[in-house]
Amino acid sequence: MTHPYFIFFTKAQTQDTYHTY
Repeated sequence: MTHPYFIFFTKAQTQDTYHTY
């Protein structure tokens, strides 16, 4: 899984940015 969303989600897990996406 090399999708940009997957990377963003993984990074968001530590910044809670996934909620803004």
